[in-house]
Amino acid sequence: MKKLLFILLFIPVLLQAQTTYYIDPGGNDGTGTGTIGNPWKSLYKACSSVSGSGDIIHVNAGTYTEINQCVLDPNVSIEGASEVTSIIKMQYANSGGYEAGIVLVGGSNTSQHIRNITLDGDNLTGYQGIAVYQRSHVSIYSCIIKNFFLHGVLFGAVGSHDNMFYSNQLTNCGGQPNHTANLKLSYQTNFSCHDNTITQTARGVNDNGNGVASYEACYGMKFYNNVITVAPYLVDGIWKFAVELFLQSGLEMYGNTIKGIVDLGKDVTYGTYPYGIYFHNNTVGWDAVQSVSTIGLELEQTAEGVIICNNTFKNLDCPIWFCQYHYSDDFVQDVWIYSNVIYNCGRSNASSGWGIRFQSGSDPDDYYPPTIYDNINIWNNTIVAYSSFPAIRGIELPTHATSATVSDIDIKNNIIVGFTTAAITGRSQDNDYSPAINGLVIADNILYGNGNSNNALWVGFTPSSYSNDGGIKSNPLFVSSPSNLHLSDGSPAIGAGTVVTVPYDIGDYEGTAWETPPSIGAYEHVDIVAVVVPTVTTSAVTPGTTTAAGGGNVTADGGGTVTEKGVAYGVGVNPTTAGSHTSDGTGTGVFTSSMIGLTAATSYHVRAYATNSAGTAYGSDVPFTTNAEVEPPTPLGNTIVFSGNKVVTLNGKIVVIE
Repeated sequence: MKKLLFILLFIPVLLQAQTTYYIDPGGNDGTGTGTIGNPWKSLYKACSSVSGSGDIIHVNAGTYTEINQCVLDPNVSIEGASEVTSIIKMQYANSGGYEAGIVLVGGSNTSQHIRNITLDGDNLTGYQGIAVYQRSHVSIYSCIIKNFFLHGVLFGAVGSHDNMFYSNQLTNCGGQPNHTANLKLSYQTNFSCHDNTITQTARGVNDNGNGVASYEACYGMKFYNNVITVAPYLVDGIWKFAVELFLQSGLEMYGNTIKGIVDLGKDVTYGTYPYGIYFHNNTVGWDAVQSVSTIGLELEQTAEGVIICNNTFKNLDCPIWFCQYHYSDDFVQDVWIYSNVIYNCGRSNASSGWGIRFQSGSDPDDYYPPTIYDNINIWNNTIVAYSSFPAIRGIELPTHATSATVSDIDIKNNIIVGFTTAAITGRSQDNDYSPAINGLVIADNILYGNGNSNNALWVGFTPSSYSNDGGIKSNPLFVSSPSNLHLSDGSPAIGAGTVVTVPYDIGDYEGTAWETPPSIGAYEHVDIVAVVVPTVTTSAVTPGTTTAAGGGNVTADGGGTVTEKGVAYGVGVNPTTAGSHTSDGTGTGVFTSSMIGLTAATSYHVRAYATNSAGTAYGSDVPFTTNAEVEPPTPLGNTIVFSGNKVVTLNGKIVVIE
């Protein structure tokens, strides 16, 4: 009874905590009360008035112009009628770190969201769109955010966690100088960004910025299923990135389609996670080869626990670039690059570029190689240069480290095609250090159409503790390069690889399980067995007068599922299912059939049939004749013959009845 009383007393509190307030273009901030019948006019008024935990500010359909900053209390949410009808033109233009049109700052927050609105900076009048600072558990979704001068959305401040940004359209909110971003992040833990479309191409020369950026430490972030497009990063001589992230641990990026650079600009490390970055199943690159330098995935400075697998990199002159020459304490350790399809490496106007590049130093003298390179594994990739103006180096290995030699590099099961200088190479990259690699295995690769006669090229040194089987120097026989890099039947890559152990085995590029031994390249070759029609026999027939019993036996399915079986019958030879037929189940095996509607004393033909995706097969033609009808005997009548008082015959039989 006490529990029931508590619940009854608590219900009004719950109801009070979830009040919906309304704004409307026809409302009034002076006389309105925020009710559906008497709404306010502005978001500023609503944000200034609503503070109850669980309260909702509902933005009715229409267009609003806001000139004041709207500060949203913790646990208060904003909802529009829809993202295409609830339109807020935000003209608040004060500049500063978290000076935005809508601000969520501090406080104890358990659940808060902004959804179903368009937030428009009104042709770059608005400085920044939404700023979430020192607040967790905030979700922004199903919004259109566009045309802000500096940033569209910011999430920041130490201790922020479990924020989400998803299913949004974010456009033209990243500018210059300093390649500011449409989505700006810092100090986030377990941040989730997914299913967004982020585009930054609308501004003029020198003015486009980044898609996404973070310059402070973030942990356990997930980016997936986003479409991000920015201008090529040096098309106008200005740095810009699709995604630029610093100081990451436990970062997972997958399912994204990205036009522009993904730049890990500083220090990817394990932290408390099983990887620094797990970059998989993304498509990175352009619809066509570009005339300027175009990078896919760049890892600068320290790179630890790097997994790059099952991605497409296309139409880039440097698809994967490890760029370590800035600081003397950088290091590169535990790198796995596998099952990637990398094609059209190069530029449209000159032979330049790489497939995979490790830059381990640079001149002038104020640059430094990293301290170590250790445990680098490059397996089962298909790497193809652009045919018109090929890139020059397939895989360029690191050759400088300040604390130890470059060590423990393993290159296996790759197909490398068409690079002008060499498929695999190493050279001096810093005049202050001698090049060296100690511990290198190159095995079971297909090297075709590359410079240096498809041999590895070492300039100024030879690796130590080094083995190289020379590879297979023959055409890998792609189905159609570069549009279809699967292996044709008869390819020398089929089953010619060696088994490797990867951190996350999700199969070949398409997710097909690897055979043992595996094929070379990113695709496993799967024998495609052509489906043929089934095999079926016709059983003997037991005829009746107007019915008959028969059947058959499907002895083989032809490699496909038998979807129907039965018998076809008729008066002509070799009947088909276009005429009279039965349907007696699916699959292989014996079946029985009942033929009906026959005519007595008539010759028929029957064939068993079975159908799969390849067509319908028939058994042998079996003729049979239905039975004639049997006429009943004609009675002699009920004639009685009398002789005197005796019956002499009855129905033609002689009888005597006294």
